[in-house]
Amino acid sequence: MTVTPLTMTGYSINIGNVTFVIQWHVLAMFGTAFLTGAIIHRFGVAWIMLSGAALLAFAVATALAGGKHRRQGRDSLIFSFVSKN
Repeated sequence: MTVTPLTMTGYSINIGNVTFVIQWHVLAMFGTAFLTGAIIHRFGVAWIMLSGAALLAFAVATALAGGKHRRQGRDSLIFSFVSKN
């Protein structure tokens, strides 16, 4: 949370955009907490843990597949994010 704003300002990105990035980062990290309990209650702990592990494995496989496309890296990050939340 400290390095990102410093690096962004080091690359001459204005403070408004830096603030925007940090705000969305915090929202993505903690915003899902409001839904997690209800989802676990509905589907059960074991199912949620297994689906998270499967999504993380898919993210790793997508990242290791290589390729030249930026979409592949983006997809890997999305699957990694979803598996951790």
